[in-house]
Amino acid sequence: MYPNLKKGLLQLLAAVILIGASGNASLAMAKAAEDIIDTSELENGIVIIGNTGSEVKVDKVRVIKGGVVYTYDYENAMRLPLQSGSGEYQVVLYSLVKGTSYKQVASKTVNYTTDDETALYLQSNHMVTWDTGMRTIKKAAELTKGLKTDSEKADAIYNYIVNTYEYDSEKAKTVRSGYIPSIDNIFTSKKGICYDYSVSFAAMLRSVGIPAQVIMGQSKDVEGYHAWNQVYLKGKWVTVDTTFDAGVGAQAVGLKEKKEAGFTIEKRY
Repeated sequence: MYPNLKKGLLQLLAAVILIGASGNASLAMAKAAEDIIDTSELENGIVIIGNTGSEVKVDKVRVIKGGVVYTYDYENAMRLPLQSGSGEYQVVLYSLVKGTSYKQVASKTVNYTTDDETALYLQSNHMVTWDTGMRTIKKAAELTKGLKTDSEKADAIYNYIVNTYEYDSEKAKTVRSGYIPSIDNIFTSKKGICYDYSVSFAAMLRSVGIPAQVIMGQSKDVEGYHAWNQVYLKGKWVTVDTTFDAGVGAQAVGLKEKKEAGFTIEKRY
């Protein structure tokens, strides 16, 4: 649904070229890792990348577990999820050398253990940023006030998103690689692409205590790269596509579960 972002993601993955550091640089790299890679929220499945006080220039970050790699453009104090479950991760920082060549400037091994992999999807992170002061989050609290069950709350937020937001076809044509939704901007405009829908839905659900993932990949119902959600309800992950449901045009009266077989997952946040 937004091919430019898909193309940009592939270019980003291809761009990072490892240039080995000399032995003399190893101590500086170790210090940079300690200065920049913050594991104080590791119990929540979050690693914070912050360059305050370090002389090392960081342009990209990779989070690696086994063969699963997530690559991000660097921003100070970015909160990165460890979404590949318990185990050993490598967090690697890169600095631009020239063109599309990057050198590794720091890395850190992080061991993450959790007994509840749904808890990660209640957190604010780099891709799904939320806090209680945001208008979108205040709206979620308003919509769910007095409701008792997670299903009731999810229905209320789903109905709001599907019945209120409109798809922005022009934005889908022009959105660039690296775009990350601001949920309050979408809340103001009431327009967005599938990425905006799914991030807004996830943030609102998380804020009322319902684990929710943003999923990226392919859907049999949508042409091009797509974003949707998985929501944890009644002890299982439920697949939900608010963008598709909003496009149907009928007034939503409750969350519609999709068959997971109709989707191919490439990334989750």
